[in-house]
Amino acid sequence: MRIGRWLGVLIWAALMSSIGMAGDVRVFTLQESIEYALKHSKAVALAEEKVRAAEAALMEARSRAMPQISTNASYLYYGKLPKVTLELPALGGLTPQPAPAMNGLQQPMTGVGLPTREMQLTMGAKKNFQAGVTVQQVLFAGGSIYNSIKGAELNLEAARLDLEATRQEVIYQVKEAFYGVLLAHKLLDVARKAVRQAEEHRKTAENLVKSGVATKYDLLRARVAVANAKSQLIQAQNALRLAKERFKLAIGFEGPGEVDVKGELKAEEVEFDLSRLLEKALQNRPDLRAMRLRAESASKMLNAAKGSFLPTVSLIGNYGYTDNEKQEGQTTWSVMVRADLPIFTGASRYSRVRQAESAMKQARLGVERMEEGVKLEVRAAYMELERARATLEAQKEAVKQAEEGLRIANLQYRNGVITSVQLADAELVYTQAQLGYYQALHDYVLAIAKIKKAIGEE
Repeated sequence: MRIGRWLGVLIWAALMSSIGMAGDVRVFTLQESIEYALKHSKAVALAEEKVRAAEAALMEARSRAMPQISTNASYLYYGKLPKVTLELPALGGLTPQPAPAMNGLQQPMTGVGLPTREMQLTMGAKKNFQAGVTVQQVLFAGGSIYNSIKGAELNLEAARLDLEATRQEVIYQVKEAFYGVLLAHKLLDVARKAVRQAEEHRKTAENLVKSGVATKYDLLRARVAVANAKSQLIQAQNALRLAKERFKLAIGFEGPGEVDVKGELKAEEVEFDLSRLLEKALQNRPDLRAMRLRAESASKMLNAAKGSFLPTVSLIGNYGYTDNEKQEGQTTWSVMVRADLPIFTGASRYSRVRQAESAMKQARLGVERMEEGVKLEVRAAYMELERARATLEAQKEAVKQAEEGLRIANLQYRNGVITSVQLADAELVYTQAQLGYYQALHDYVLAIAKIKKAIGEE
């Protein structure tokens, strides 16, 4: 019995633990959402890798300006050494003597009455060791190295600005998703209030029918209003779930449980000057600044390509050591200045220059096109803010009027002055006014975020 009781306790604890884990909800503030997204965003990670690649490219460009040092070593073993035969005069006496017979044949006599003889020598050594060091430093390369380094530095700075632009884009997407969840919560609250109002209306209709003041038709309409309000409540609940899923995607949330947000939709009073916004956008936008740097880098790459038509002057130093069993080790060294100038390369250098010119023109056209796009984005965000501001002010007044109208309609309906149809109309107007207000408030807050993104601010 005790074993069964303990087993039951363990099963119950496991079930409660699983239920608790399934019901865990992680709540994010706006700042926490941004920090989490920047840490888990794949777009940010990709931009960071591009920065690392640009840093490596700059290191590679700088290496061309540094001394190039190489070493070599070899060990050579001859299994059979080559031999050479030499003919030498025989100086054994004054009387000419014939050379020794070779293979049964008498050797001819050469020289002035002197005989000759053959001597066979073994060339080289069987064991040979050689080592050396070569140092080469480019002294002049027509400016190609300098311009390549400058171009790589500009590309690195552009990659860092691209990273900043990516961060700003992620921050805006997080704000948009965050405000979307807040709006969904507000719309859900309005839907719940509408259900409560419809329920109260139904109860009032039941009492009025019992007292004979209202008809069954009024009660039927009240019940239909309750059903419609509950249907809208279900839609608002689904909209909140969808908004939370979008928020998860925006911050890169993968891990167990659900998410929610903590914050308020507040109408911050801001004033912007369009001309000033345009000026700040053209100065501060990181993606636009990156495009300008790439255009400047393309100009440097063009100069580097043109430098290939000039000679390359290098200083070369060699130091070597040789050793074998027939002689002591020896060292050698040399210094040389060498100039290289290709005469004909199949038009490859000319083609590279043309490609660099085209790349520079494309980059400059890209800058002009982006500047126009940035201006349009700023103007659109500014007009959206002005529209949202005006709509918000109108909706504030609409909510006040609709709330007062609903209060009066409820009193009149209880006193039998108006019909249920008129009361339902007042409730609908009030609900729509609330929905319009929160939507306008959301649009206003998001419009401010759009303007900050458009001018390159977080």
